[in-house]
Amino acid sequence: MDDQRRAPRFSVSWPLRIGNKTSGRTFNVSTSGIMFLSQSRIDLNIITELEIALAPGRRISCTVRVIREAPTSSSYFAYGASFVAFQGTDRGVLCNILQRMRIHSSEPELPVAQTGQAAKPPGDPATSGSSHPASDQPAQQTPPAVRPADADTGAVTD
Repeated sequence: MDDQRRAPRFSVSWPLRIGNKTSGRTFNVSTSGIMFLSQSRIDLNIITELEIALAPGRRISCTVRVIREAPTSSSYFAYGASFVAFQGTDRGVLCNILQRMRIHSSEPELPVAQTGQAAKPPGDPATSGSSHPASDQPAQQTPPAVRPADADTGAVTD
């Protein structure tokens, strides 16, 4: 099956609120769309609001069109949606986070220091003061409650 996505996806597991009534988690996200897991069934082709918690105290709000449902073998429902609109500067915030994730994922592995830990690059927040507030940093990636069985088909399993 051909991948019809317009932008690269990043696997992230951020908590989110769908509309005013249900919660879920992101499964993957790009600059053009999102796959998320919901505790409740959602109708296809509807436009709904999402509030995504990127980090403690840092949320973005967006409007999405739910375009497909992916099968799961869990009690969650998986949906693919395209972004329709963002509140204020939230699109820029998401794009900046994804850009940093892309850059970090393409960096070569750092050499191991004598302590047995990876060496810290210059300007790393762990070794020096950061010019970026902590709330602007992406949330630590954690595995989602369910995993894709086949990335090409969008099937999702435990």
